[in-house]
Amino acid sequence: MSRNNEITSETAEQSDDSLWVSLLKTVRAHRLIETKTVVLLGGTPSDQKLYVENLRLYALATSSCSSVKPSDIYKPHTEFPDTFSHCYTYIDFEDSETGDTITRLNIYAFPNDPQSLYKPLLEKIIHNIIKRNKEYYEPGSKRDIVDDLLFSIIFSWKSDPHYWASFLASWIKLINDVMLAIDPILVQNSKTKLGQLIQWYNSGPVNKGLQFQKNGNCEGEFPFDEGQYDAPLGVNLLMAIVRSDMMGSFETDHRYSDERFDYIQQFIRLVLLKHGGSLIYLKSIPDTGDHTLGQYVAQQLHFDILLSQISDLHHNVIDRENVFVPLGWDSWGKIATLRDGFEAKEISSAWGVSTNMMTLDVTGLSSDEETTRHSVLNAIKIYESKVLKSDVSTDYHNHIRPKNDDNLEVHKIDYQEFLKEQYEILDELMREESVSWAADQDSSIISSDRFYLDQSSTMADTDAMQTIRDIAGPINASIGGIEVDSTEEVLRRILTRESMAPMLTPEKSSDSKENHSRLSPPSKSVDSAAWNSFLQSLKEKKKET
Repeated sequence: MSRNNEITSETAEQSDDSLWVSLLKTVRAHRLIETKTVVLLGGTPSDQKLYVENLRLYALATSSCSSVKPSDIYKPHTEFPDTFSHCYTYIDFEDSETGDTITRLNIYAFPNDPQSLYKPLLEKIIHNIIKRNKEYYEPGSKRDIVDDLLFSIIFSWKSDPHYWASFLASWIKLINDVMLAIDPILVQNSKTKLGQLIQWYNSGPVNKGLQFQKNGNCEGEFPFDEGQYDAPLGVNLLMAIVRSDMMGSFETDHRYSDERFDYIQQFIRLVLLKHGGSLIYLKSIPDTGDHTLGQYVAQQLHFDILLSQISDLHHNVIDRENVFVPLGWDSWGKIATLRDGFEAKEISSAWGVSTNMMTLDVTGLSSDEETTRHSVLNAIKIYESKVLKSDVSTDYHNHIRPKNDDNLEVHKIDYQEFLKEQYEILDELMREESVSWAADQDSSIISSDRFYLDQSSTMADTDAMQTIRDIAGPINASIGGIEVDSTEEVLRRILTRESMAPMLTPEKSSDSKENHSRLSPPSKSVDSAAWNSFLQSLKEKKKET
């Protein structure tokens, strides 16, 4: 009986422990900051900064801040230096009531043209996302990597649109290669979920997609349109063409017509339709009242705190400076409506050949590959024949096109080799320092010796003069047979007399001078004159006698 009681008590304790564990996990899940990731590909650091500022303005608008000040548009933390292969920043989305950070949007920026060295960096980012959310990506879970990651390709109207097709193919191939390097089951689940989302969009208005994001599933499946999502990447893809307000300069300076602008839009929409992507145009100065980009990113990445605040997002393909094509809305028919004469089927078929033939280095093809490219009717050649080269400023293209990957890549060296190189550098520095110290010591010794020699010679000269004076005594002069003391001796006696004389008041001074004149004996010079005259008179008398 006691044994049964022990088993019952152990079972009760285990159930209590599991209950507490479940409660603690629930509390931890609610207190954790939700993290999402956006990867920016292409453009200059300035172009990427413009994209980030649009997102940050949306974060300010949805937080506890009642209004957005003009000074809030640009902040130092979104400055992207152009000397690194990639940069990082983040944006916090706060609860409008409590002010607590609920969602953190990590942003990784990879500027310039497609580079082969980006692949391992992108793989590392995705593996970190999977590791952080591994427990949420289990089979049967409603959450996939498509809910946490978005790739955004950035082009700018400051660049030449003639090269956009080649760059777009290279970026898409890079994304596809990166996704193939991770767990294939996870990628397939993401492709399936993204396809379901596109089908749900096709079934009705855009806000049905929000309902799908909340529920995580949809009832039934709908067939895809022709050319729609037939080359899935398994990840959210958004293409942003920034500085759309500069399109007018292409009309005046490069003679672009509305037909060419429409063709560029049609071509890009067709490519994004195949891969499950979206398109948005952004102006050079962020609009504090237009949060289309921020709302769409929050919708695609399933920001729990913001889903209830997101309004219906309306497409726009008429206003060429504010184009917005959301996921699942587009089709061949809608693309053809923009401008007649666009061969959607031909370009869509050729694009599959282009992406298969395209390498990451679009300028480094061999002769055989180049011949194959010319022999195959591919979409890139069709595009480049319609959109000719423009005399766009070369400063922009030189800025986004590094000469080679070595300018951005730093190779890892062996640890012992590194220490050996550092030891040699330190040894050389110590040797130079010892030589410099010895030279300083020699110069100081020479200076001190010269100082002592100068002092010794001066003292020796002084001692020699004093010895001569002691031997010879004061030098006197004889004038007319009368010995006259030297000037030095006279000056010495005067100074001695003045120092020994008592201090006299002004009144007594005059009396003293009078008394001195009456009582003092005749001066030596007067006695000598009288004596000389006396002797002279004696000599004359002697002669007379």
